[in-house]
Amino acid sequence: MDAVRLSDDKEPWIKGAAEIYTVVAGFGLDGTAKVDLVQMPYLDNDGTTYYPNQLLVHYSAYRYNLADVVMMEDDGDTNYSALVKAIANALLVIVDGGAYTPLVDAILDAIPTSWYTDDPDFVDAWYTLSTTSSGRRYGAGGNGWMDVVPYWVSEL
Repeated sequence: MDAVRLSDDKEPWIKGAAEIYTVVAGFGLDGTAKVDLVQMPYLDNDGTTYYPNQLLVHYSAYRYNLADVVMMEDDGDTNYSALVKAIANALLVIVDGGAYTPLVDAILDAIPTSWYTDDPDFVDAWYTLSTTSSGRRYGAGGNGWMDVVPYWVSEL
């Protein structure tokens, strides 16, 4: 991800800077749902373009060249390990069946309801980013965009 910008980071100005993280999901090499969490500590303010040059999806750990991305804003003291486990456990029932299935809706459904009180807020989602995705990709909710380019990491 070369650049990212949010129209609304879902953090009230009175609370200060946003705490953005991203849930990346797809199917692991074994065909079961795989969930990774990507911290974005620099993404503090809406209306600002950031240039992180951050790796978002490590496709070598995925069965397909597709992954779904859900961006969230954390208002509480989230235990990210527990969040990833809760999402992964809820997604265990989803199997690839030989074809890629978008997981964004399943991710949102898997987040415990209590996390929607004054805790994580849904920011936006990107369906089916692929190893060939390049250029500006707008979120499905129209709340943000990312400039993405394939980046290959070679073994040492």
